[in-house]
Amino acid sequence: MKPTITLSLILTLLVSTYLPAQSTPFSKKSIQQSMKAAMQWQLAHTKHALNDWTNGAFYTGITQAWLATKDKDYLNDAKTGIQ
Repeated sequence: MKPTITLSLILTLLVSTYLPAQSTPFSKKSIQQSMKAAMQWQLAHTKHALNDWTNGAFYTGITQAWLATKDKDYLNDAKTGIQ
């Protein structure tokens, strides 16, 4: 088994050196769009009571997204969802 692992590691290293360098497939803009889409979907499909623990986790995530992006949509949508 040891020679197989060693051979796999060598092949992986060789192949990775010949692959063209690619930029990160995730841009800041695409990540932020995905975050906002997920939040909007969740707000439109709420199934839990307002005092359910999952809402605490969800609104903590929204707060962190707002802090990271400074996008007021997170704050406004969170306020709308709570009411």
